[in-house]
Amino acid sequence: MGDKHTTLELRNGLAERLFTLAEREGMSVEELLSRVLKLYTRKPSSATEVLEFVKQQTGRKPILLKSPLEVFRAGYKEEGLL
Repeated sequence: MGDKHTTLELRNGLAERLFTLAEREGMSVEELLSRVLKLYTRKPSSATEVLEFVKQQTGRKPILLKSPLEVFRAGYKEEGLL
């Protein structure tokens, strides 16, 4: 796949934040967007996958205050689905 180029149109506030973050991280805006898109292009299919992702990003195992099942049940109760 060759290089493809496109133009993004961003609101002024978002563009400013993007450039500020890229400068703070010491990378170009293109590198920052590439990194973000690589991380967030796929929706996790389970709570376990989310926890693995957190561990991969932080280098530490997440501490759970509730089991994933308890969290999902609480969410369903709030929505009136249980």
